[in-house]
Amino acid sequence: MLRSMRPNGLLLSAPLCLFLLVQACGAAKDGPPGIPNGGTGGASGPSTGNGSSGKTSTTPGTTPGSSSSPTTSGPHFTGSGTGFRPITAGCGPDTASECTGACERQGGDPNVTVIRPPATLCFGGGGDQTPDDPAVVIEQVIERLNGQDYARIRVTFDPSFTDNTYGEGSCCGWPEKRGHRFDDLTKSDHTELLLTDTDGDTVMHFKLDFISESADAPCGYASLGVGGGDGSMLEGNPEHVLAWTTSLDRNLNGCGYCESPACASSGDCTVDSPATDESYTPNPETPNWDYRQVYEVWVDMAAFDGKGFGQAYITYTHSSPSKEKDTITVTPEPCPPEWDTPYCPPSVILEGGNCFGTPSTPGDPNDPGDPNDPGDPNDPGDPNDPGDPSDPGDPSDPACPPNQQVYITTEGASLCTPIPFANYPGMKPCPEGYTLDLASEGRYCLPAS
Repeated sequence: MLRSMRPNGLLLSAPLCLFLLVQACGAAKDGPPGIPNGGTGGASGPSTGNGSSGKTSTTPGTTPGSSSSPTTSGPHFTGSGTGFRPITAGCGPDTASECTGACERQGGDPNVTVIRPPATLCFGGGGDQTPDDPAVVIEQVIERLNGQDYARIRVTFDPSFTDNTYGEGSCCGWPEKRGHRFDDLTKSDHTELLLTDTDGDTVMHFKLDFISESADAPCGYASLGVGGGDGSMLEGNPEHVLAWTTSLDRNLNGCGYCESPACASSGDCTVDSPATDESYTPNPETPNWDYRQVYEVWVDMAAFDGKGFGQAYITYTHSSPSKEKDTITVTPEPCPPEWDTPYCPPSVILEGGNCFGTPSTPGDPNDPGDPNDPGDPNDPGDPNDPGDPSDPGDPSDPACPPNQQVYITTEGASLCTPIPFANYPGMKPCPEGYTLDLASEGRYCLPAS
């Protein structure tokens, strides 16, 4: 069970339920030893927006037609499979039915306009069985695509608390005798989100179903969102929930893993999850299976009645049973400093694969995003890339710290400013010394004059 008294953090208690009342900030987990970890925030390729105080500003993101999109650092928990990537701009509501990471691996829709850059927000606290890792992560982005303005929110839980292993595939901390069962997930599991506007007022409050029976789903089970199973609308208009999904829904229906030899003796992946080990090594028969519990939702910006999206709070999460045995008090915390680049699954790194952009051949200079291509403008951190915001010392575009974005003054100076609503003390929209720029509809935190 995990609870929190707003704004002082959250209390997590197990084994029956996980209760959270969490400020929209996320946490992430280290990958296997020896594998580079990614980090939070970051954005590139500014598209022009409206500024204030005699300044013009830029919204980090892609301009229509560009070849790459900004991404969060994402959670670094093990168990993501080979397909998962952090939230990437340009993956709209229509991608909810896809296999995990299908849109992100292609770099998102190039026609996206980023309104507020992606950010990764972290939580952790005493009593967690893995205290060196955050307990839960929230990623969020606001963008415009195909004429629709929306906020995309993703919540990922530490697999040491609960996961998507069950039946004969149950492993990694579940009780040896009882294990974890598929019907544990269908009976009551859900997460509860509360969304505020930029004034801090509650606009939406709803429960998202994790997985339930569905005659319309290819595998017979799907997340029913706010309209069925364990999901429901507590406050707000359900029509503003544009789309939703969960990691298990993507595993089964998006990736097509209804049946597989990987799913133990039954071969039925709604009975037994794909076999893995204590490191959640991807099963070669089901490489994109995400063993972590993840919830995603796309919300129409019309829900906020012109005031803009503030942030998300997890008011309650039910995971019955869970692996935790103690009550855990969880509070917002900075993401680990080594998570300053987007997460890439360890198996992909070891195989020399390309994590973002179009599929590539290692070392081919014509492959956008290939980390082995010197001078490729899509390679974050490549010193030969003019204007790459990830290149320290590049005079064309400063390298901003995690969860910050570029702001350009009328004099042409580039400043790094905090992304609004990214886990600041007292749930304030901006950190001390900055104020929310209302002239840009709350897109920027600008230095207080």
